[in-house]
Amino acid sequence: GLRGQPTSFLYLDGSYFYMEFEDQIGSGFVGGLSSVQNVGDARHQGVELSVEVDVTQLAADMGRHEKDGNVGTITFFYNAMFLDAKFIGGPNTGMMPQYAPNFIQKGGVEYSWRDRLKARFGGSFVANHFANDTNTAQFAVPSYKVWDLTADFNVRPGVFSIFGGIYNVFDEPYFARVRGDGID
Repeated sequence: GLRGQPTSFLYLDGSYFYMEFEDQIGSGFVGGLSSVQNVGDARHQGVELSVEVDVTQLAADMGRHEKDGNVGTITFFYNAMFLDAKFIGGPNTGMMPQYAPNFIQKGGVEYSWRDRLKARFGGSFVANHFANDTNTAQFAVPSYKVWDLTADFNVRPGVFSIFGGIYNVFDEPYFARVRGDGID
């Protein structure tokens, strides 16, 4: 992988990964029931990327204002994982391993002021995938996007802080729990 800060306001990180698993243990679907079994040999490969742009520093570099800490910092961020995962041997050859979406992307904006306040509005975007290794229909997890708003205020740094958030701000339907008989 590579990591760097080509300018005072831009942070980049990227990496490629490749993993193989032999005789992986996972969940399958046999005779109408979910079971734990040897699901075969799997290969996972992909790319992870991360970009952050400190807008406050960018404005300071362009001469728009002085970055003095009184205003705070606004940062845009984007993280992504693009995955190619499949079984390459065994009973599930050609199928997708469980919980292995083709992509997971996260992005948003964060405001921070000194070491006292941090607020973040960010979204997660996940491709469709399966919650079992045999890729049965009742374990299909459709793609979803969820936006969250969180904040953390240090009343007395290191002693007392208040934090909270609103998860799934736009009340989007998505699946968070998988049971033995399917998606809940």
